Amino acid sequence: MKRKYVLFLTSFIALLSMIIIFSNQSDDIVKAKSEDQVPVQTSDEAKEAQQVLEENLRFANEKDVTGYVQTLIPQAREDTAKEMNVFFEEFDVENTLQSFEMLKLKEDHMLVETKIKTINKGSDKKQYRDHVATANQTFVYQDGQWLIEQTVMIKTDFIH
Repeated sequence: MKRKYVLFLTSFIALLSMIIIFSNQSDDIVKAKSEDQVPVQTSDEAKEAQQVLEENLRFANEKDVTGYVQTLIPQAREDTAKEMNVFFEEFDVENTLQSFEMLKLKEDHMLVETKIKTINKGSDKKQYRDHVATANQTFVYQDGQWLIEQTVMIKTDFIH
């Protein structure tokens, strides 16, 4: 249990670090689908998990820490809330889900690949660059709902 919590927290901090750090590795202009065209998943489980992620992003856009952490496994909520309070004070970003694909479903665990577009709405564009992040996300079914357990970044394409 503690290992999962540490793994989740480490992944989350790594995600924030990767996004914040300047990078010259990708100069690709990302051509994204319209924000309203995320395909709806066909399985009930995937639909439920996608809805949780969409709520998570909505809460992030609204800077609603309480709502945001309710989409996470309980063990990750306290420390994540502290980190997100700092992040929300420092940055004004807008997140949009561009794709959600279930890769694997086994009993109470689901692995999905997501693409999330993040745009810096603040005035200091140098500290936080617009990007599309591709990630593998693990969801766990607990207490009758899917919750985000872990996010592992696969790729970040910066938009310029």
